[in-house]
Amino acid sequence: MIDTDNSGTITFEELKDTVKRVGADLMESEIQELLRSDGQIDYGEFVAMMRKGNGSGGISRRTMRNTLNFANWKVASS
Repeated sequence: MIDTDNSGTITFEELKDTVKRVGADLMESEIQELLRSDGQIDYGEFVAMMRKGNGSGGISRRTMRNTLNFANWKVASS
């Protein structure tokens, strides 16, 4: 599960712990790029971004999918 406190948002620490748990190799700065300026992201927004790519010129869709291996997240978060 990514949103460990069931708040509806994913914090930096929650995302960092999940990235580590699934064995992805992302730097903290790359994880931070996935979050909004308030250090959180809505769970639905995160899922949509993972499916579509962030389009901000930061981490590309291919990099996000390959690095995070989103298919494993679905299994891990079930």
